[in-house]
Amino acid sequence: MKHNFALVDGLKAIATKKGITSAQLCLAWIISLGPTMVPLPGSSKATRALENLAAGDIVLTKEELKEISDLLAKHEVKGDRYFGMSDEQLHLWQ
Repeated sequence: MKHNFALVDGLKAIATKKGITSAQLCLAWIISLGPTMVPLPGSSKATRALENLAAGDIVLTKEELKEISDLLAKHEVKGDRYFGMSDEQLHLWQ
């Protein structure tokens, strides 16, 4: 968990520098990957849904994309997803 929070903290720093939320940064990054990548954000509050929609207008610079890429390369996510259960055990799409 501590290792993974280094990634979270790095993304927060990039987002803060740009004046956006971490969620908006992540959504804008997914959008930047190309037209076949579609982010599917979830939200339980209308304000968060509007915040997520605003991410579609955010353009990341080449420098910001490189900073995100470098951060992802440096901090590989560790640990199990869904408490160590496989996708098959959870009946997720494969």
